[in-house]
Amino acid sequence: MKITLRSASVAAALAGCCLALVSCGTDHPEARGTATATPAPGVPALRAFRTYLRTQGPKADAAIASHVRGVRVHEAGSGARTRATVEVDYGVWDDERLDRTAEVFARWRRSVYGDHGHVRVLAPAKMDAERDW
Repeated sequence: MKITLRSASVAAALAGCCLALVSCGTDHPEARGTATATPAPGVPALRAFRTYLRTQGPKADAAIASHVRGVRVHEAGSGARTRATVEVDYGVWDDERLDRTAEVFARWRRSVYGDHGHVRVLAPAKMDAERDW
């Protein structure tokens, strides 16, 4: 009888552990039973871009920081162009703000990283702005 209870307790603990891994919204290879995780598309750069906006350049650039919701940079290999996606919360008629965000992002990448690429700024209203740097 003790063995049955112990087995049931262990099984319940393992089930709870796996449930916690799966339900947190993060991809956990242990929960899938595989040892390798699939890498996320692009490198997150939200914190670095917001820091740049708040600490360097004019105040107009600092105001952009509160509207940036996500930044993903897809590094290119050996001479190819870097691609980036910036997600913002601007509204339908904010074309100028979208363009300004793309311009500032391009300036940041060029001045800090010295690379060349293309940025696409996306807003929830299915609007976007693009710029090469």
